[in-house]
Amino acid sequence: MNTRQMTREIRLGHWRKLINERNAGSKTIAEFCDEQKISPKMYYYWQRQLREAAYQEISCQNQVETVSENTPVFAKIEFKRPEYDAVAILVRIGGIECEIRNGAGKDTIENTLSALRKIC
Repeated sequence: MNTRQMTREIRLGHWRKLINERNAGSKTIAEFCDEQKISPKMYYYWQRQLREAAYQEISCQNQVETVSENTPVFAKIEFKRPEYDAVAILVRIGGIECEIRNGAGKDTIENTLSALRKIC
């Protein structure tokens, strides 16, 4: 937890205490804020922040797996491998047949085509 997050947690704790104190009493928000010398806007802001924090905490508890910002996540990636036995190129010249299969290297293809040029 960094300094900013710790400061936020401390402020949330402070405002949680104030809001619980107001809820336990019989004063209106305006009266309570006036007595505590705080702005009603500030009171409502922190009340909203506390609700959002509580909602996030509940949602995280309901998730099967929580991942923090710095946790690496791995995804399974499946791809179809080329069929190396499948014929990619079939050349027939007279009675000669030449097959170049999937996965053949560049050199193999170049040498085969060079040899075919010499024959033709």
